[in-house]
Amino acid sequence: MNFTLGAEFPVVLTPEQLRVALSAAQERHPLLSAHIDDCPGSGLGFYRSPTAIPIELTVLRQTMNGWTQAASAELSRPIETSSAPLMRAVLIQDTASSMVLLTFDHAIADGMGAVFLLKDLVAALNGRELAPLPVPEQQEKLIAGVSLPPAEDRLGEPSGGDPRMAAPGGRSRATRGIPLPPVQNLELDVELTGRIVERCRIEGTTVHSLLVAVASRVTGTLDGKDFVRVMSPVNHRRLTGAGEGVASYSCAGRSQPHDGTPLWEQARAVRAELSPLGSLAGIATAVAAIDEAFPGDVDPDTLAEMVTNGPGNELSVTNLGVVGLGPAEQIHPTRVVGPLIASYVEGQEIVSVATFAGRMQICGVSHGIRDEFFTELRQGLVDAVS
Repeated sequence: MNFTLGAEFPVVLTPEQLRVALSAAQERHPLLSAHIDDCPGSGLGFYRSPTAIPIELTVLRQTMNGWTQAASAELSRPIETSSAPLMRAVLIQDTASSMVLLTFDHAIADGMGAVFLLKDLVAALNGRELAPLPVPEQQEKLIAGVSLPPAEDRLGEPSGGDPRMAAPGGRSRATRGIPLPPVQNLELDVELTGRIVERCRIEGTTVHSLLVAVASRVTGTLDGKDFVRVMSPVNHRRLTGAGEGVASYSCAGRSQPHDGTPLWEQARAVRAELSPLGSLAGIATAVAAIDEAFPGDVDPDTLAEMVTNGPGNELSVTNLGVVGLGPAEQIHPTRVVGPLIASYVEGQEIVSVATFAGRMQICGVSHGIRDEFFTELRQGLVDAVS
């Protein structure tokens, strides 16, 4: 699966400027010189290429409104994993601004890994040198030694959970390479974003939990569903000390709607359900559960069957939170969007959230998200803080 992170700059970047910055970032991050291979004796893994090909850069000249189509096209085009690098970039030039789209194979990066690369690109664009980083550690090594509960308690739903949480997901979509609709983007201004943050503090919950609560209600209303399971990817770099390299360090927690409860009650309940992933032991348990559920030597057909028939979700909300790119310099973004990712399972939709420069950006791209979703989501957030 591909995902894309976008950044808008209030200047017209030249292709040469961006190529130099991309080259510096590639030299800094080891996984940007790696490909995926299954070698006899050492098995499936990342293998660093002696001479990695420079990061592919496509240059487009169009109005900034065209970035949504360009992002969808990037998500629709697979990345060849047999040769490095497993990412590419697009530069969209307008008369007075630029949009940079960074697209990664999810195997080498998660949303925060993409943010760290963007941070390095901004530094390089402003003339700062980038020091090489070490090869990222496997997340299993980062949690080695952490005490875990017995294996029989790591999988499945918590005791007393709704049995509907264990229902299978949906069928995989045969959409690889098929063009996606344009990205849908909802921007909340500084005033509304600030009101949401402040009200969540008062209510004793998080912005993410409120988003999950409102989004699940909107999805249920629009799709006629009385039960909407929401997946929340959680980045664990801070807890495990994984650092700022391009790599994938995340797991996910699921939350269920609380039928009939007031919105803020539901938001607090979502926070409580996700709270175990706020500890090192919780992260270690989630990683161990993934390893037990998906053995490394599983064949592709069996894996597809496991993903399709395993417990699923109707919605994912992947939230970068407040994106930090260091101090504002001469060349600095004014907007960050993503991580944009398309669902390839029928009945599952993915919404991405990023807050930058005081404004929240909520995006989605799929074959199934309705236009009304973002209108109703905004109205739900407005109503929540009114």
